[in-house]
Amino acid sequence: MAAQRGHSKILELLSQVEPRANLAANDPNDNGRTPLHCACRGGFPITVRWLLQFDTVKAAVDKRDNEGRTPLSYAAQAGYERTIRALLKFDAVDPFSCDHRDKTPYDYAVAGGHRFVARMIDKKKDA
Repeated sequence: MAAQRGHSKILELLSQVEPRANLAANDPNDNGRTPLHCACRGGFPITVRWLLQFDTVKAAVDKRDNEGRTPLSYAAQAGYERTIRALLKFDAVDPFSCDHRDKTPYDYAVAGGHRFVARMIDKKKDA
């Protein structure tokens, strides 16, 4: 819930109080969304960067939810440039992976009219 609302300070406090919090950093909700999915959907780049400090989150940066969507696809749909920039630093992120509706993060960026975001994603393909 804290990741969904962008409360990175609360997440940080929780991890200090409960050292195993990083183990739960990838626990999905009923929709299969991890805290990283939620932070990306909400456009919270500080929370995204905070979550990405954990190896468990880094290892699952391209994890899919019940709809087959990745954290990047949610950020791309909304045009959250700083969030996308944080995600694209990871080689494991596949900006052209299809969800269950056969759409990619690139497709969501284009459909949302986010041309700059679409270019950012397209550059990842060439990198």
